[in-house]
Amino acid sequence: MIPFWIGVVILVVGGGLMYWALESNGIGVAFIFATLPFILGLGIILLSWQSRTSPWIHLRITQAAGEKPERIAISFPLPIRPALWFFRTFGGHIPKMQDISLDEILLAVNRSTNPDNPIFVQVHEGNNGEKVEIYIG
Repeated sequence: MIPFWIGVVILVVGGGLMYWALESNGIGVAFIFATLPFILGLGIILLSWQSRTSPWIHLRITQAAGEKPERIAISFPLPIRPALWFFRTFGGHIPKMQDISLDEILLAVNRSTNPDNPIFVQVHEGNNGEKVEIYIG
C-alpha cells in the first residue's frame, strides 16, 4: 500500500504542475517537464497495483561476526507478469535470448509459488560463517 500511495502523491503533484504550466505558458517546455513526475507517479501506481498479487522474494544475509553490516534484509515483489510480457514482446530482439526459455521458467515460478507452498533456500557456511536465506512465496 505504501508504494501505491507514494505514486498517488507524485501523480497529484505532477498533475498540479502540469495544470500550473498549462495555465501560465500553455503547452511548452514547462508543461513537458511537468509531465515527468506525472508519468513517474502513474508508473509507480501501475507497478504497485500489479505487484499486489505477485509472489515476494525475501533475502536475508547474516555475515560472519565482526563484518559490517552484520545483517542485510531485502524484500520486494517479483514482477513475473510484466517480465513475461517484456520477454515475449522484446525477447526476439535480445541477442542469445532464443536459446533460453525464460518465459517457461517464470511461468513455473508463478505456478509453483504461493503462501502455502513457498520456495525456501537456506545456505550456511559453518558455525561462524555467512548465512543466506532466500524465501519466495
